[in-house]
Amino acid sequence: MADVDTKNKEDLSAVIVRHYDSIDNNFATRNESRILFLRNFNNWVKSVLIQEAVLKLRDTRIDDGKMHVLDIACGKGGDLYKWKNNSCLEHLVAVDISPGSIINYESRYADLKRRNKYIFDAKFIVADCTRVIINKFYENPSMKFHLVNCQFAFHYCFESIQQAECMLKNISSNLISGGIFIGTIPNASEIVRRQRECGKKKFGNSIYNIEFMCDPEKLLPIFGAKYIFHLEGVVNCPEFLV
Repeated sequence: MADVDTKNKEDLSAVIVRHYDSIDNNFATRNESRILFLRNFNNWVKSVLIQEAVLKLRDTRIDDGKMHVLDIACGKGGDLYKWKNNSCLEHLVAVDISPGSIINYESRYADLKRRNKYIFDAKFIVADCTRVIINKFYENPSMKFHLVNCQFAFHYCFESIQQAECMLKNISSNLISGGIFIGTIPNASEIVRRQRECGKKKFGNSIYNIEFMCDPEKLLPIFGAKYIFHLEGVVNCPEFLV
């Protein structure tokens, strides 16, 4: 039974990897998307969170003017310019489960570095932060970070308690004393409210839909409360309530 359960979890990770590897990163197409303003809002939220964290670190002088950032589930590099605009950043480690996303991010960083002589150093790692301890991939495994960032991805670790513990260890063990973690997740209370209002396992509209893979009429588990989330042109894969 344990072997079957492990295989199912590995298959789920493969589904997530295939999905994010397949996403088109064409900016012309993105500007024609029906969710353009939603994406802009999400980017604004991330910008505010990053800026507030950076200012707080500056105020406490904890970064000594040379900030190190760990970006978990970094994606294809959509936040690259958010980091560039913070001149105190010295080193970025960007981690993602998707090899295609990391290749894309590395390419965008290389292009930016060619145009900007004075820019932070960066290292890119392909890893599932819910399953492996990532500091073994660092050039210096004892390296610590002033800021750990995880945007719209932390909820994937709630597939199981083991994965949640692994993710939390990757966050907490990588922060220096007094460091900051920032992140965003879907609002589980709002998702459940909409499901109960609808009365069906699947609900949504022409832009998004959610389908519960567990019984929403029963007490939802803390870990493994799985649903399939589809958002036009961006997401179509399993997620978990937090």
